[in-house]
Amino acid sequence: MRRLYKLALVLVILTYLFPQQTMGFSVEQEKKNKINSYGGLVFNISSVHKGYGFMLGGKGGILVNKRFGFGGLGLGMLNKVEVVAQDPTNNIDVPLDMSMGYGGVFFEYFISSNGPIQISIPFNAMVGGLSIEEQETKHSLELHSIFILEPGLRLRLKITDYFQPSIGISYKRFVGADSDYLSNNDLSGLSFSIHLDFGSF
Repeated sequence: MRRLYKLALVLVILTYLFPQQTMGFSVEQEKKNKINSYGGLVFNISSVHKGYGFMLGGKGGILVNKRFGFGGLGLGMLNKVEVVAQDPTNNIDVPLDMSMGYGGVFFEYFISSNGPIQISIPFNAMVGGLSIEEQETKHSLELHSIFILEPGLRLRLKITDYFQPSIGISYKRFVGADSDYLSNNDLSGLSFSIHLDFGSF
């Protein structure tokens, strides 16, 4: 999980290491294709099983002509979600803890890129790991990889040319997460997010 937090921090830092305007293009190319960089912090609340997962991470990418954005992102779960499973030895319910972290790439299309409120359609494709452990003993029961597809919708508020926070709603679809304790449907669900984006917009 710590690796994902470090990845998110690196993505945010890299956003400011690149030139905010030219990104290595000539003046003539800059006039035809405006390339900007942006990134920031991401806070996410997702419906997971019968509870909610609180995720924190970051992202960093580039914006082309104020319409197309793409880059990388990483998120880690701050809390643990309780999962109740039946112990086959004595047929009693046993409380378990589930946590996860993931990272990948994002793509974003801005329907409206001008004005104080902007609308975009993001899509994330991510891979990560899911862990299930006994609540009392902390004994690890499962640790396996997951794949997530996440389409959504975001509303961005233009505070300045360099800071634009946004809120979003999306649907996380998990693939390959089926196990003895959870299924893809248990993990998949609606997600709400807050983005604090910095850069040159």
